[in-house]
Amino acid sequence: MEAHDFRTFKSFAATSQLNGGDHWRLSCFENGLRIFEEDPNVAAESQQLSSSKCSSSSCKGISLIFSRPELVFKLVMDLESTRRQWDLTFDHGYVVESIDEHTDVIHLSLRKQCSTQDFCLSRCWNRDPDGSYVIVYSSVEHPMCQRTRGMSRGVMFGGWIISPFSSASALNVGKPGSRTPEWSSACLVTKVVKLQHNLWLQGVCRSGRKSLPQR
Repeated sequence: MEAHDFRTFKSFAATSQLNGGDHWRLSCFENGLRIFEEDPNVAAESQQLSSSKCSSSSCKGISLIFSRPELVFKLVMDLESTRRQWDLTFDHGYVVESIDEHTDVIHLSLRKQCSTQDFCLSRCWNRDPDGSYVIVYSSVEHPMCQRTRGMSRGVMFGGWIISPFSSASALNVGKPGSRTPEWSSACLVTKVVKLQHNLWLQGVCRSGRKSLPQR
């Protein structure tokens, strides 16, 4: 994936610690997890400008995870069955082809209560100079990525941003008498998904508080 593609994803995911960006609106907030849905006015305008006539839905979750970024990155990249323990949308997945050290093609099937579609995705990842991990998914066609029986092939764009987070500035760590908190090594995790012609995101947003590991 080219550098400008990573920039496109980051721009779409545009976020801060407290809000979802200009084109996102807060859907729910519970136990430190913020769930955003794309502003319907922005989404409608985007679809009018797009050459595709398919409708789309977008959802974003942001949470502070008490673990090092590299550990969360490994967890998110894993497609083994253990992923079902924390990802309530995941049914099964596998690597179709490894392209290079930062790119592969994966097959992803979601649980039936979430979607009746499966996905063939190009998955690209990178580590930024600031220590953030960025993972980007986009739908592709691949001859070895067979459709799951009983499902139609869906179109997805999205990914993860896993950014180092330090509580030092907030808690005045470093001042005389201050103590470094146990969770000073943590990360801010953002997951963004955009699907075409699919209605499962509303349910995901409602259950999203359970879909990200809290530790």
